[in-house]
Amino acid sequence: MHGRLVESVRTVASDRHKLIILLGDFGTGKTALLKQVAPELNATYLNLNLRLAERLLTIPSSQYGDGVAVNRLIDELRDELSPDGRTLLIDNVELLFSPELGKINPVDTFKRVSRQRPVVLALPTRRQGAYAEYSAIERDDAMLISLEELTVLQMKQAVTGIAIGKIRAAKRRELLKPSRANLATLKRRLWLIPELTLQPYGLSQ
Repeated sequence: MHGRLVESVRTVASDRHKLIILLGDFGTGKTALLKQVAPELNATYLNLNLRLAERLLTIPSSQYGDGVAVNRLIDELRDELSPDGRTLLIDNVELLFSPELGKINPVDTFKRVSRQRPVVLALPTRRQGAYAEYSAIERDDAMLISLEELTVLQMKQAVTGIAIGKIRAAKRRELLKPSRANLATLKRRLWLIPELTLQPYGLSQ
């Protein structure tokens, strides 16, 4: 898969939308692969959950719902991490599916980003024909994403269905368990993202 991904990035360089979808359920090795190919492609790896959460915590939650503020923050990350058009490797995008953010379709968002640079988008989804199916945290975050006319690479299933179920359950507990200060649902999710230590907007220590 390493060689296929590197070749695909080089192949899409002349396309209108330079977007590659790396498809695979939780635990199939998407993160490890992206980090492996980054030096070879002179690419920037982006943990979107972490970096986007840091910025969301600095603005009022009233600006979350229509998707405008979130897309603006993504554009800011794009400009900071790829000012010269270098390849972006986008990982951990679960926050975009949150109803509190308007259930943003990551493919539509990163199609726009990929007009000026190659983008590899890792999606923790299962393929259903011409669609990718996402549902990992709650029923109301489920989404079917069209894969038509896209370059799609499918990760091999590295773990059993039972193991995947355990991974999903652990993620659900991590993201949805109660947090202090009666944070709103989204802010609970942001607060509990590993490595994130910023104080949520408008709350004192």
